[in-house]
This record gives sequence, structure tokens and C-alpha cells, in this order.
Amino acid sequence: MKMATARRRDSKLLHDSALVSDASPSWLTYETYYALREQPFSLSSDPAFFYGSPSHNATLEKLLLGIQRRQGLNVLTGDIGMGKTTLCRTVVNKLDRQTFSAFVSDPFATREDLLKVVLADFGVVSTKDLSTGELRGASRTELSFLLYEFLRTLSPLQAFAVVFIDEAQNLSPQLLEEIRVLSDSDGRERQLQVVLVGQLELRDKLRLPEMRQVAQRISARCTLEPLDREGVAGYIAHRLEVAGGEPDRVRFSDKAIDVILRISGGVPRVINTLCDKALQQGFLQRVAVIDHTILAAVARGLDDEAAAPAPAAPVVPAIDYSGGLPGVARLRTRPAGAPRQEIFDASAEWFAEFDARVNDALEVVASIVSEEDASQPAAAPPQPAEAPAQPAPAAAKQASPEADDAPETRQVQRDWIHQFTLN
Repeated sequence: MKMATARRRDSKLLHDSALVSDASPSWLTYETYYALREQPFSLSSDPAFFYGSPSHNATLEKLLLGIQRRQGLNVLTGDIGMGKTTLCRTVVNKLDRQTFSAFVSDPFATREDLLKVVLADFGVVSTKDLSTGELRGASRTELSFLLYEFLRTLSPLQAFAVVFIDEAQNLSPQLLEEIRVLSDSDGRERQLQVVLVGQLELRDKLRLPEMRQVAQRISARCTLEPLDREGVAGYIAHRLEVAGGEPDRVRFSDKAIDVILRISGGVPRVINTLCDKALQQGFLQRVAVIDHTILAAVARGLDDEAAAPAPAAPVVPAIDYSGGLPGVARLRTRPAGAPRQEIFDASAEWFAEFDARVNDALEVVASIVSEEDASQPAAAPPQPAEAPAQPAPAAAKQASPEADDAPETRQVQRDWIHQFTLN
């Protein structure tokens, strides 16, 4: 009876997924099976998937209020993968048509680089003018004049501009001071708002003695916090719903959410990676409910991936920001996947904390399985044979449970989190 019910459920899911398969890209896999329109757990910063947890909603409102009141300089901080970029893009979507916005996502070395990116993003100049035209060798004074002229044209329109500067923890104190001067230079009108977005190290940098002038100009300080148990459940359900999912077609069990919380620590980017891999396993098993056993299979899959030999890193073009606008300057080469120290600085303390969460989650999975095994009726013991059974050879003995809790398993998790965080 159960097998027949499972076959009918699989048939219904396959039929429903066929309705959207013709309109779905060929690279989608589990999405068509679960009748999803798009990837629910992509790592891209799509504001359509923004989830308003209490921390994220409070930060959104505080940052939006600071910009609308034209308070000059604002700061948004959060740990790696907390959704800072997604929140900033959500803020931009909520601003009215009288607000011009620019998003500086690439690190820059000089104020000239910053001005070039901002002017191009505002549409004041073209990238062609900055790379090969008359502004190719423009000085800071010339570029600043163009920006101030643009800002003055906004005053009669009751409009203003806002610049989001991502990865601000990588900026030198000298550049942060330059940004402070830039945000102060438009007088009482406050036509230009600046939002510094960075990791938690940005808060430490702003506490330096030489940063006092910058720190005194900051009107709003916002920090994103990890999701709690309710937030993780709501986050997963929200992303599935936005992608077109329905609870009767795909959902995560309560125990699976507990495991995801333990491993991820409530970090959205880690949750996305875990859920994406879990849905792939659910698709292979043809199940509608993603439970804790599938999360265990995801962990085993990570072990297999880490054991595979890594291919030689190909050489790909990478942007050299010196001498021009980022994105149109000359190219240099570096191995793909080579760590960028200025973007990610792995620390033993951070990995130790993640290891502890993984070990805790594995214990939770083991306890859940033990409880389920204990709840099952005990099987009748086998009848003894006439002749006494021979003892099993030592090589055929079952490995102890402790053998699976080896340091290699924890190293797999470290390699995995390090890999997708760099990406």
C-alpha cells in the first residue's frame, strides 16, 4: 500500500514538473521535479529573495531612514555570508525615483578609481570616455568637479544620490578619510549619501585613533545578526515560496531545520549551500520532504568531493585596477580559485567555531536516528542453529561509531566552507 502511494505521489510530482519543464532552462535539475520556476537557494544577491528576519528588517528600516533623512555617512556591517549585499539592493529598490544610486562592488585603490566608478554608475560619463576617451587621464580635481556638477543639478529636482561601497573593510584609513571628505563636500544640501558596507573588521578599523573624524560623521551604524531557529525555518520556506514552491510538493522537516541551524550557525549563505545540496539529494530519492537523513547524505557527499583529486587550476583573466576604471583596465592573469587575501582572510578561530557547530550537528543527527530506532518494535531474535556459529573474522567486524567521527570528517567541512565562501 505504501509503495503504491509513493508511486502515485512521484507520478503527480513528475506530471506537475512536466508542466514547467518546457519553460525552464536546461541547466535546472531538481527545480523542474519540484515545480520550481528558478533556483531557490542561489548564492546571487537577488533582492526578490530578501527575507525580513527581525534583525534584517530592523537594519533595513534603520538604513533606509538614514538615507532618506540625508544624514551623510552610514555603516552596515556583518559577518561573511550574512546577506549584506542583498539587503543593500533591497534598500535601493525601496528608494523613490528621486534617488540616484551607485553600487561599488569592486575594491579600488585610489579616490580617482572611486570617482570613475560612481560617475559611470550615475550615467554622468561613459566607460568609453574613462578608458579611451578624453577622461582617461583625468585628475581627481577634474573628476570631482564632474560629480559636484551632477549633484547640483539634483537640487532643483528635490533629488539626491546614494553610493554603496562594498567590502569597505579592505579600504585603507587614507581612503576612508577621502570618502569622508567626499560625503561632506556638498554642503548643507547633503545631495550625496554614502553607505560603507563591510565585514565585522570594519568596526574595528573605524575605532582606530586616526579614524575619529570618520567615526564622528557616522549617523547610522547597522549590524546584521545570524538567524535563529524560527528565522532559519522562515528563511527556507520564504525562498521556496518565492521560487514557486508549494508545501505539498517540497518542504524541509523540523528535524532537518534543526540540523541546518546547527551546521550553518544561522548564516544565510551557508544555509543556501546546504539546502541546495539537500534538494539535489531529495530529487535523486524522489521525495517531497527533505529530512535529517538527507542532510546526513549531504555531509557524506562533501566527504566524497573532498577526497577527489583537485584538477590543475586554469589561468584566467583577472582585472588589474591600476591605471583606470575597474572593469575596463588592462588584464593580467592569475590561477582560477587562487585565494584573494584582501577579500577573505581565513582564521583558525573561525574554522574552530565552525568545526564545533558541525560536530554538534552530527551529534544531533545521531541522537535523532537513535530515538527513531528505539521507537521501532524490537525484531525477534534469530533461532540458534544446531552447530555453534563461528566467530566472525576480525576484518569483517563492523567499524565502531567513533571511526566515523574522525578528524578527516571535520576537515571536509572546513574545506567545503572555505571553498564556497571564497566563491
